[in-house]
Amino acid sequence: MHAMRTATAGAAIGPAQIQRGDQVVVWLPSCNRDEAAFPAADEFRVDRRPNPHICFGAGPHYCIGGLLARLELKCFLAALRGLVASMEVTAEPVRQQSNFLHGLARLEVQLKPAPEAILPGYHH
Repeated sequence: MHAMRTATAGAAIGPAQIQRGDQVVVWLPSCNRDEAAFPAADEFRVDRRPNPHICFGAGPHYCIGGLLARLELKCFLAALRGLVASMEVTAEPVRQQSNFLHGLARLEVQLKPAPEAILPGYHH
């Protein structure tokens, strides 16, 4: 849930003055919840623009699979949009037990088909 580093040079982060040799901690779950960058930060908004999140890292530490994950999600949501009229959470979300990752282990939902959707193997 956090990463600690030692500053190699002085820097100012907001009102904080970091000196060379200081221990600096980044609390990972807060990275994408800054209200100044993300209005309604705790809400899932698939159409959020701009969306400057750093879920896949940044710079030389950008996740090598990040582009593939984005493409897969884009294709999944495009297919879902034509098939599903609504989605409802049906059970309490189960958080992943981890000191490194912040996310869900399980989220149960019920999908209601769109009236005009043609679903393989589904007969009205």
